[in-house]
Amino acid sequence: MSFTSVLLSADEPRALLAECKARLAPQRGQHNFGVVYLSDHLAADATGIAEGLRLITGVEHWVGGVALGVMGSEGEIFDRPAISVLLGMLPQGAFRVFGPLENLREDRQLAGWCRQHAPYLGLVHADPRRANVPALIEQIGRDGALYVLGGLLSSRGAYPQVGVQVGESAVSGALFTDAVPVMTRLTQGCTPIGPRRRVSAANGMELLALDGQPALRALAQDLEADGGGAADVHVALPRAGSDTGDYLVRNLMGLGARAESLVVGQELSVGDTLMFCRRDARSAHRDLERMLGDIARALKVPPQAGLYVSCLARGPNLFTQPGLETRLIRERLGEFPLTGFFANGELAGGRLYGYTGVLTLLL
Repeated sequence: MSFTSVLLSADEPRALLAECKARLAPQRGQHNFGVVYLSDHLAADATGIAEGLRLITGVEHWVGGVALGVMGSEGEIFDRPAISVLLGMLPQGAFRVFGPLENLREDRQLAGWCRQHAPYLGLVHADPRRANVPALIEQIGRDGALYVLGGLLSSRGAYPQVGVQVGESAVSGALFTDAVPVMTRLTQGCTPIGPRRRVSAANGMELLALDGQPALRALAQDLEADGGGAADVHVALPRAGSDTGDYLVRNLMGLGARAESLVVGQELSVGDTLMFCRRDARSAHRDLERMLGDIARALKVPPQAGLYVSCLARGPNLFTQPGLETRLIRERLGEFPLTGFFANGELAGGRLYGYTGVLTLLL
């Protein structure tokens, strides 16, 4: 396998394609798979840009979509027209692009390809406005026994996705066989405060009681022990069976209708375990360093390429140093082709995370 990437910014789509042509046309015919992320400034031009990239590179198979921020080997670009492209030469028959789709049954050939090729990995892009997206993501992972990566796209307007076609729908992406080996790790953006607590009463998203006492009272105890205020406090749901202390972060949305209850951004049941946590730049920086150190120790060969999906609440919305995440990736793991985007939610192992960064390396 071989890869190349570019990260470019220009005021007009035509200028962006001209820069892409200057950088990528000399390698025409050397790749068969492409990933493209466009800043949402370019949402209206997504179809033309995707077709232009096909003509420039000769690559027919593309996945991607729009985001408020995109990234590459050179850094991160927010709030101006920009494009991030990763091209690869993958083994013949090792991948299958799909979507955009509202329902996987729309692609009648997808199930047959899965039976024939036994994919183990899915790269999925999804529209956060669609209520059926969580169920679709779960279905993709369950039906194919896949490890699902990717994320929810982000935009201030339209949400075009790039797949077999370009358009707006629920999900799109690609499935891969084990002929495309990867390594993936996740870094958290929040730090737990207080102990793990058991849900002793709940009504859907309304959290009534923890460990037998009103939920608001339990939160006040944990905040007092932590010594901090209530700013940037969320709820962390520990992942069952995780040997790394992994957890899903959900928003703490406010006070509930009942006395001393809280509203959480996920339905809860009696017996669930949760912690309160705080969004914190210093801890997020430290955990990113930890993740990259773990990867560096585990790598047997240098990565050939990478995909990084970071929460929209990270990047310049969390760190004071511009381009911190991609800079640390380069410093710890070396130079290699990279693409990525800032998401409304990050996917790892088929689970939807928040405030995290998910790095996937192609080996």
